[in-house]
Amino acid sequence: MRILITGGAGNIGRELVRRALEAGNEVTVFDIPQANYEGLEGKEGITIFKGFVTDPEAVGRAVKGVDSVIHLAALMTHLATDREKTMAVNVGGTQTVLDALKKEGRDVQFVFSSSVSTYGWTVNDTPPIRIDHPQVGMDLYAESKIEAEKVVLSSGVPYVILRISGVVIPVFYDPNPWQFLKDQRVEFVHRDDVATALYNAAVTREARNKIFNIAGGKAWQMLGHEWAKRHMEVIDIPFEEAVYSEHPGWFDWYDTEESQAILQYQNNTPEMFFEQLAKAVEDFYNQE
Repeated sequence: MRILITGGAGNIGRELVRRALEAGNEVTVFDIPQANYEGLEGKEGITIFKGFVTDPEAVGRAVKGVDSVIHLAALMTHLATDREKTMAVNVGGTQTVLDALKKEGRDVQFVFSSSVSTYGWTVNDTPPIRIDHPQVGMDLYAESKIEAEKVVLSSGVPYVILRISGVVIPVFYDPNPWQFLKDQRVEFVHRDDVATALYNAAVTREARNKIFNIAGGKAWQMLGHEWAKRHMEVIDIPFEEAVYSEHPGWFDWYDTEESQAILQYQNNTPEMFFEQLAKAVEDFYNQE
């Protein structure tokens, strides 16, 4: 099958490309012209389209002949500062892709990358947070994801909506200040597991027309200071230097029973992540 990945030149997008090719699929990568396409261009099985998700003509060319779409393209939190631009890309861009698919007339499964930020601050709620929890746009990014979900649900296109928790990548960086309260419930999810969930959502018929929480699972459910302590021990920063947010972050413990049963993506444990992180720290210092 041919899978279109919008935002496919990014970190998760590249992991998706690798998985899709290994499984014998062909991949269309669609991303902005200024994205880094190193390692993607000229590779067998990959077709690249450079453009913007707000451009119907560019998107129309990219969707030709595809069997599934994984829609990652969006302005992320740190870039979602201008209302008009954020809504145009995150909501309007989603609509553009869906319109192009309807014009194609193929039976295409559309996977939408959403966020647990759409639940708002949930620190006073009883965990685990389920998909029927009310959605509250506490900032522009979350608001745009809520509106984009509405566009997906009303499109008539077969969909899978993934509300993804905080994604961790085993690379060395100073995480201070932490974006959660000291005693806040947190449940991260490994980057590779997110890629697995997205890929399986694109190729699994049983996932069609469902909404899932995507998070690490019970082994990843901790309090903020517990996560910070383990992380800072690995990167050799004194735990006493931990600085926490003054406001709740988009973190909690989530109900992932159905998503795991259907998508089978929770393959990395916290122990595996911290081992990978330790290796990344070692490699970083060896480069100096």
